[in-house]
Amino acid sequence: MNFKKISALATSVLMLGMTAGVAAAANYPAPFVQSGVSDVAIVVGTGSGASVLDGIAASKINDDLHSRVGGTSSGGSSTTVTGEAYALFTSSSKVYMNDTVSTVKSIITDSELPTVLKDSTFDGDVSAEVTETIKLGTNARVVYGQHPTSDNDLVIAVSLGTVATTAPIYNATVNFNQAVNFTSSDSVGESFSLFGREYTVGASSTLTNLYLYESSETVALSIGGDDPSSATIEVGGQTYTISLVSASDTDATVKVTDSA
Repeated sequence: MNFKKISALATSVLMLGMTAGVAAAANYPAPFVQSGVSDVAIVVGTGSGASVLDGIAASKINDDLHSRVGGTSSGGSSTTVTGEAYALFTSSSKVYMNDTVSTVKSIITDSELPTVLKDSTFDGDVSAEVTETIKLGTNARVVYGQHPTSDNDLVIAVSLGTVATTAPIYNATVNFNQAVNFTSSDSVGESFSLFGREYTVGASSTLTNLYLYESSETVALSIGGDDPSSATIEVGGQTYTISLVSASDTDATVKVTDSA
């Protein structure tokens, strides 16, 4: 379908066009979608004389035709989301052209993303409740234009801007309801859930830098005791042999050998 501006029409042609239009409307969405299968391409004019309203109208027609297709449509575009997701655009909460993505909802919690943002507990030097939120920025905006570059066709897109440091797309925040000393021996080696993944506090953590390890394993070693002096573990798909060379009440010497 090609949207064009028509300045004038002869009466006979107008009547003929109206008759054809009424007939097509009676069979809509055929012949564009029949038996759940699409056979249509929507073409929008560009350049001098083209209106942004043409693109908006074409998008609405595409959405309506796409909703009448069984399964996926070969005549339109579709998006598949895997994992946990939360729709910002619904029938009751809509994001319109030139709106920011935070117009409908600015803060996402575990009510919307119960897995990624689930509450957890960290048991270190103190027992602290951990809550997580995602705050959507005001920079990402729904626009109609040539994206991602001026060489592309006109599309409806989300413009992200170019100043991520001062106007981020979103800000992910984790909050502990108590002050935690991550350098404490009681905190090092303890794990907690962070944005849907498990992390362990590393011994290299300082008062200004927190080191988190996604993969970890704890082994007990001894020299002449009940525990063995060495153990083989697998971390991140690699095999390591951990050997206790010497030990005292205050320090230990440990040898780590990889599989190579």
